[in-house]
Amino acid sequence: MTANAAGRPPGNRAAIVDAAIEVISRTGLAGARLKDVAAEAKVSVGTVQHYFGSKENLVDEALYSIAADTVNAILRSSQAASSKTAWEELCGMLATYREWGDYPKRARMWLTFAASGLDNPAHRRLIQSVSQQWVAPFTQVIRRGTQDGEFHPVAPVEDIVDILLRLTDGYTMSQAAGFLETAGPVGAEVTGRFRTVAAALLGVSEPAQR
Repeated sequence: MTANAAGRPPGNRAAIVDAAIEVISRTGLAGARLKDVAAEAKVSVGTVQHYFGSKENLVDEALYSIAADTVNAILRSSQAASSKTAWEELCGMLATYREWGDYPKRARMWLTFAASGLDNPAHRRLIQSVSQQWVAPFTQVIRRGTQDGEFHPVAPVEDIVDILLRLTDGYTMSQAAGFLETAGPVGAEVTGRFRTVAAALLGVSEPAQR
Protein backbone atom coordinates (compact mmCIF):
# COMPACT_ATOMS: atom_id res chain seq x y z
CA MET A 1 0.00 0.00 0.00
CA THR A 2 1.42 3.37 -0.96
CA ALA A 3 1.75 6.31 1.43
CA ASN A 4 0.00 9.63 1.13
CA ALA A 5 1.68 13.07 1.32
CA ALA A 6 1.68 12.95 5.11
CA GLY A 7 3.51 9.63 5.10
CA ARG A 8 0.46 7.48 5.94
CA PRO A 9 -1.28 4.86 3.81
CA PRO A 10 -4.41 6.05 1.99
CA GLY A 11 -8.01 5.05 2.59
CA ASN A 12 -9.55 3.63 5.74
CA ARG A 13 -6.23 3.04 7.44
CA ALA A 14 -5.31 6.73 7.31
CA ALA A 15 -8.78 7.72 8.51
CA ILE A 16 -8.47 5.32 11.44
CA VAL A 17 -5.07 6.72 12.43
CA ASP A 18 -6.45 10.27 12.32
CA ALA A 19 -9.45 9.16 14.36
CA ALA A 20 -7.19 7.52 16.93
CA ILE A 21 -5.20 10.75 17.28
CA GLU A 22 -8.43 12.67 17.81
CA VAL A 23 -9.77 10.23 20.41
CA ILE A 24 -6.48 9.85 22.31
CA SER A 25 -5.99 13.63 22.43
CA ARG A 26 -9.44 13.92 24.07
CA THR A 27 -9.45 10.94 26.42
CA GLY A 28 -5.83 9.86 26.96
CA LEU A 29 -4.60 6.35 26.33
CA ALA A 30 -6.59 4.66 29.08
CA GLY A 31 -9.87 6.15 27.93
CA ALA A 32 -9.37 5.50 24.23
CA ARG A 33 -11.46 2.54 23.09
CA LEU A 34 -11.48 0.87 19.70
CA LYS A 35 -15.22 1.42 19.38
CA ASP A 36 -14.72 5.16 19.92
CA VAL A 37 -11.99 5.24 17.28
CA ALA A 38 -14.21 3.29 14.90
CA ALA A 39 -17.09 5.71 15.47
CA GLU A 40 -14.80 8.71 14.89
CA ALA A 41 -13.50 7.15 11.65
CA LYS A 42 -17.00 6.02 10.61
CA VAL A 43 -15.92 2.42 10.18
CA SER A 44 -16.65 -0.79 12.06
CA VAL A 45 -14.60 -2.07 14.97
CA GLY A 46 -13.82 -5.06 12.77
CA THR A 47 -12.25 -2.75 10.20
CA VAL A 48 -10.04 -1.21 12.87
CA GLN A 49 -8.98 -4.67 14.02
CA HIS A 50 -8.38 -5.76 10.43
CA TYR A 51 -5.84 -2.99 9.87
CA PHE A 52 -4.17 -2.90 13.29
CA GLY A 53 -4.98 -6.10 15.15
CA SER A 54 -4.87 -4.47 18.58
CA LYS A 55 -5.23 -1.18 20.38
CA GLU A 56 -1.52 -1.26 21.15
CA ASN A 57 -0.57 -1.37 17.46
CA LEU A 58 -2.98 1.44 16.66
CA VAL A 59 -1.62 3.58 19.50
CA ASP A 60 1.96 3.09 18.30
CA GLU A 61 1.07 4.14 14.76
CA ALA A 62 -0.88 7.17 16.01
CA LEU A 63 2.14 8.37 17.97
CA TYR A 64 4.54 7.88 15.11
CA SER A 65 2.13 9.38 12.60
CA ILE A 66 1.54 12.73 14.29
CA ALA A 67 5.24 13.12 15.12
CA ALA A 68 6.34 12.13 11.61
CA ASP A 69 3.87 14.56 10.05
CA THR A 70 5.37 17.41 12.06
CA VAL A 71 8.94 16.38 11.22
CA ASN A 72 7.98 16.18 7.53
CA ALA A 73 6.43 19.65 7.70
CA ILE A 74 9.68 21.02 9.15
CA LEU A 75 11.71 19.27 6.46
CA ARG A 76 9.47 20.71 3.75
CA SER A 77 9.93 24.14 5.31
CA SER A 78 13.68 23.65 5.29
CA GLN A 79 13.76 22.50 1.66
CA ALA A 80 11.58 25.41 0.55
CA ALA A 81 14.04 27.78 2.23
CA SER A 82 17.08 26.53 0.32
CA SER A 83 17.77 29.97 -1.16
CA LYS A 84 17.45 31.75 2.17
CA THR A 85 20.07 32.40 4.80
CA ALA A 86 20.63 29.83 7.51
CA TRP A 87 18.99 32.18 10.02
CA GLU A 88 15.88 32.57 7.86
CA GLU A 89 15.72 28.83 7.39
CA LEU A 90 16.06 28.19 11.13
CA CYS A 91 13.37 30.74 11.93
CA GLY A 92 11.07 29.08 9.41
CA MET A 93 11.63 25.70 11.01
CA LEU A 94 10.92 27.04 14.50
CA ALA A 95 7.76 28.72 13.24
CA THR A 96 6.63 25.54 11.50
CA TYR A 97 7.14 23.55 14.70
CA ARG A 98 4.96 25.90 16.71
CA GLU A 99 2.36 26.97 14.18
CA TRP A 100 1.87 23.98 11.84
CA GLY A 101 -1.34 21.97 12.12
CA ASP A 102 -3.35 21.62 15.31
CA TYR A 103 -0.70 22.49 17.88
CA PRO A 104 -2.86 21.94 21.00
CA LYS A 105 -3.76 18.46 19.75
CA ARG A 106 -0.12 17.66 19.00
CA ALA A 107 0.84 18.90 22.44
CA ARG A 108 -1.73 16.73 24.19
CA MET A 109 -0.61 13.70 22.20
CA TRP A 110 3.05 14.27 23.00
CA LEU A 111 2.35 14.68 26.72
CA THR A 112 0.19 11.57 26.73
CA PHE A 113 2.89 9.45 25.13
CA ALA A 114 5.67 10.96 27.23
CA ALA A 115 3.76 9.91 30.34
CA SER A 116 3.14 6.46 28.89
CA GLY A 117 6.85 6.09 28.14
CA LEU A 118 7.64 6.21 31.85
CA ASP A 119 6.17 2.73 32.29
CA ASN A 120 6.03 1.37 28.75
CA PRO A 121 9.47 0.47 27.33
CA ALA A 122 8.09 0.14 23.79
CA HIS A 123 6.66 3.65 23.91
CA ARG A 124 9.86 4.96 25.43
CA ARG A 125 11.89 3.51 22.54
CA LEU A 126 9.43 4.93 20.02
CA ILE A 127 9.58 8.39 21.63
CA GLN A 128 13.38 8.28 21.59
CA SER A 129 13.35 7.31 17.92
CA VAL A 130 11.01 10.16 17.04
CA SER A 131 13.04 12.63 19.10
CA GLN A 132 16.19 11.73 17.18
CA GLN A 133 14.45 12.73 13.95
CA TRP A 134 14.13 16.30 15.23
CA VAL A 135 17.87 16.63 15.71
CA ALA A 136 19.10 16.22 12.12
CA PRO A 137 17.45 19.19 10.33
CA PHE A 138 18.24 21.63 13.14
CA THR A 139 21.83 20.42 13.35
CA GLN A 140 22.30 20.75 9.59
CA VAL A 141 21.07 24.33 9.34
CA ILE A 142 23.03 25.49 12.38
CA ARG A 143 26.21 23.86 11.06
CA ARG A 144 25.66 25.55 7.70
CA GLY A 145 25.24 28.94 9.32
CA THR A 146 28.33 28.40 11.44
CA GLN A 147 30.47 27.32 8.48
CA ASP A 148 29.28 30.33 6.46
CA GLY A 149 30.17 32.70 9.27
CA GLU A 150 26.56 33.75 9.75
CA PHE A 151 26.38 32.16 13.20
CA HIS A 152 28.84 32.58 16.06
CA PRO A 153 27.63 29.93 18.48
CA VAL A 154 28.35 30.39 22.17
CA ALA A 155 28.39 26.61 22.76
CA PRO A 156 28.90 23.43 20.72
CA VAL A 157 26.31 22.99 17.99
CA GLU A 158 25.02 19.77 19.55
CA ASP A 159 24.38 21.58 22.85
CA ILE A 160 22.55 24.43 21.12
CA VAL A 161 20.33 22.03 19.21
CA ASP A 162 19.57 20.21 22.44
CA ILE A 163 18.67 23.47 24.22
CA LEU A 164 16.38 24.61 21.40
CA LEU A 165 14.58 21.28 21.21
CA ARG A 166 14.17 21.12 25.00
CA LEU A 167 12.74 24.63 24.82
CA THR A 168 10.19 23.60 22.21
CA ASP A 169 9.38 20.48 24.25
CA GLY A 170 8.82 22.62 27.34
CA TYR A 171 6.34 24.88 25.57
CA THR A 172 4.62 21.82 24.16
CA MET A 173 4.19 20.38 27.65
CA SER A 174 2.90 23.74 28.92
CA GLN A 175 0.39 23.85 26.08
CA ALA A 176 -0.79 20.31 26.84
CA ALA A 177 -1.16 21.13 30.55
CA GLY A 178 -3.29 24.15 29.71
CA PHE A 179 -0.88 26.85 30.88
CA LEU A 180 -0.61 28.55 27.49
CA GLU A 181 -4.36 28.36 26.96
CA THR A 182 -5.15 30.31 30.13
CA ALA A 183 -2.45 32.88 30.77
CA GLY A 184 0.56 32.22 28.59
CA PRO A 185 1.82 33.52 25.25
CA VAL A 186 0.47 31.97 22.09
CA GLY A 187 1.23 31.65 18.39
CA ALA A 188 3.70 34.12 16.97
CA GLU A 189 4.68 35.32 20.44
CA VAL A 190 5.98 31.89 21.34
CA THR A 191 7.78 31.64 18.00
CA GLY A 192 9.33 35.03 18.73
CA ARG A 193 10.69 33.72 22.00
CA PHE A 194 12.22 30.76 20.19
CA ARG A 195 13.91 33.20 17.82
CA THR A 196 15.23 35.36 20.66
CA VAL A 197 16.82 32.41 22.43
CA ALA A 198 18.23 31.01 19.18
CA ALA A 199 19.73 34.41 18.29
CA ALA A 200 21.44 34.65 21.68
CA LEU A 201 22.86 31.14 21.41
CA LEU A 202 24.04 31.63 17.83
CA GLY A 203 25.43 35.15 18.14
CA VAL A 204 22.97 36.56 15.62
CA SER A 205 22.67 40.35 15.75
CA GLU A 206 19.30 42.00 16.27
CA PRO A 207 18.93 43.30 12.67
CA ALA A 208 19.24 39.76 11.33
CA GLN A 209 16.08 38.80 13.23
CA ARG A 210 13.86 41.24 11.33
